Order: sequence, then C-alpha cells, then structure tokens
Amino acid sequence: MVNYGQPGRAITVETEHRGDTTRSSLLVLNASSWDSGQYACKPSNAERVSIKVHVLRSETPAAMQTTTSASPRLCTTYLLIFCLLLSLLTPVSSSSSCRRSQR
Repeated sequence: MVNYGQPGRAITVETEHRGDTTRSSLLVLNASSWDSGQYACKPSNAERVSIKVHVLRSETPAAMQTTTSASPRLCTTYLLIFCLLLSLLTPVSSSSSCRRSQR
C-alpha cells in the first residue's frame, strides 16, 4: 500500500532493480512545510523503518544543497535526500508498503 497524502501532489515513487535488490525512492517535488512529518516504509521482506522529515524554508536554497546535481529543483528537496539514504539502508521488494503517517 502506498499513501501519498494529498491528491494531485507531485509525489512519485521511483523503483530500481539490481540483481536481487530492489530500491524504491519517494520523491516530493516542490516540498513545503505540509510535507514535514513522520514517513515510514515497510517492505514485505524487512522490518518497518521510519524517519521524521522537516522541510525548511530558506531564502538561500544554494546554502542548503548537499550535491552538485544538474537539477537544482531536486537538490533543495530534503525529502529526496532522505529517501536515497533510506534506500541505501533498507532493500525494498516491489511489493513494499510505504506511507506517510498522520500528524
């Protein structure tokens, strides 16, 4: 089950398969403070993992960037960074359950 929160939001799941490992990332474009909160992922073959995400507003987004990606729009989204880190820690099968907890 995947619960993205509000309908019509620019939220996608990218899934990558490499051998016996499947990695999924939750991407939130143009994240706002509404997207802050507890996020969890429960793969069918591993334990549930959760993290608290804080989306910050800044007048100088370049100061917050931690990568040199060609797309600055994605660089300013802390949620993308979280998802990539989470995907490195937890192998996810294609039948995983990822959702955002209610506040």
